[in-house]
Amino acid sequence: MNQPDGYAASTSSATVLAVPAAPQAPDAHPDRVPGLAWLIAAVFVAVELAFSDRYGFLQDELYFLVAGHHLAFGYVD
Repeated sequence: MNQPDGYAASTSSATVLAVPAAPQAPDAHPDRVPGLAWLIAAVFVAVELAFSDRYGFLQDELYFLVAGHHLAFGYVD
């Protein structure tokens, strides 16, 4: 049975009814990130930034800083 666009077929017992499909809100995007997730991410970033100055440089970071001052063609780094 062909239904007009925007209608979904609903079967109940032996009766077939044409029920209009629920309209979607124009700004409802199922692939958007919820606001709560952005809030949680912002809190984590703020905490990381607040405590990140206590650690200083790691050994690997110092190595790459020094290696950048002595560039050579054959090094992998």
